[in-house]
Amino acid sequence: MSEQIQDDFISVLQGNKVSGMDPKWRVIARMVRNIMIKEDNLEERLMVKRQQAFEKRIGKVLQDRYLIPKQKRTLAYKNWILAFILGVTGVYATKEYVHFTKPLPLELTHTQEELEGQDPKLFWKKWFNNGSFIMFGHRYLANPVPTNIGGCDSDRIDLEGCLLLLKKYPSNPNLLFNIGLLYHMGFDGEENHDKAIEYYKRAAALGNDYGRVNYEYLINQKSK
Repeated sequence: MSEQIQDDFISVLQGNKVSGMDPKWRVIARMVRNIMIKEDNLEERLMVKRQQAFEKRIGKVLQDRYLIPKQKRTLAYKNWILAFILGVTGVYATKEYVHFTKPLPLELTHTQEELEGQDPKLFWKKWFNNGSFIMFGHRYLANPVPTNIGGCDSDRIDLEGCLLLLKKYPSNPNLLFNIGLLYHMGFDGEENHDKAIEYYKRAAALGNDYGRVNYEYLINQKSK
């Protein structure tokens, strides 16, 4: 094959029109191009099927781990997959348990599950915007969030102030969680995981899912 025929052959493969090309080689080049196009289309269809299967598997894992309501079976996972692949959230699959490191608002009008059931976006807010989510393991939130009782929030979170508020609001599950968080992360200088476990457990007993998750996280860490 001459150099000119090679150049013409490649041009046809690229979809370019070539005048004056040897008819025999033109036919062969077009046949090869058609085969390549069919293979590309087949590969693309296979990739779509694999992605759909992957998304379905992700949905099942999330539901089985109670990370999304099971009734939300039509929830789209594409944004999650993109974040997972590109590392947009800066989170990667590890064996670490999910846990939360942001103080919670101390008054909520609905449970987190009720809110998520009303608006699926709140699921992503809970597990991404408030910190991090890892599909095959667990992580935690990273920054304080505002409260609405005048203390124990991102602007003014200290152990002494939170303990004083606890005397006034002894059954506030989010306040109990925030105190557990102070002991857990050592925000106010004192890191005490035993006390953190105690307050997380009390918060969880009052229905605080964040407390339950962080309690399980610390118990898991202590067992290692």
